[in-house]
Amino acid sequence: MYQKAQLEKLSPPSKVLVVSGDGILGEYLTKIISRYLGCEIFIAMNAAEALSYLYAGGFDLVLLDLSTQELCGPLMVRSMQNLSYPVSILVIADIDSERELEEIMNLGISRVVHKPIKISELLEMIAGVFMESQQIYA
Repeated sequence: MYQKAQLEKLSPPSKVLVVSGDGILGEYLTKIISRYLGCEIFIAMNAAEALSYLYAGGFDLVLLDLSTQELCGPLMVRSMQNLSYPVSILVIADIDSERELEEIMNLGISRVVHKPIKISELLEMIAGVFMESQQIYA
């Protein structure tokens, strides 16, 4: 399992947005991220709320739960890719979102955490996202 010190070496995010209509999942992700990354975390329950947060700016990472009602995953990803600042995206998917997941992967999203979420897998994916972004923006 990843240790907090290992993630800190990667310059982890300072501001994270969790997009999930599932309050229990949102709280679970918030606890994990705050424990291991110690960053500022915001939760959006739907696409409109998420976009409002994102347009306000400053997010380093978005955890996007595809099972969120009234959320078109591919449209949401395109909106995030068109922000005025770079943001890393990590998708959370379940078996029911395979078609949507394929479309999102065609948009360049390669990091996906499948439900049920394992802490070690989530932290590994976050580390991978930030290793990639540091190579791109370095």
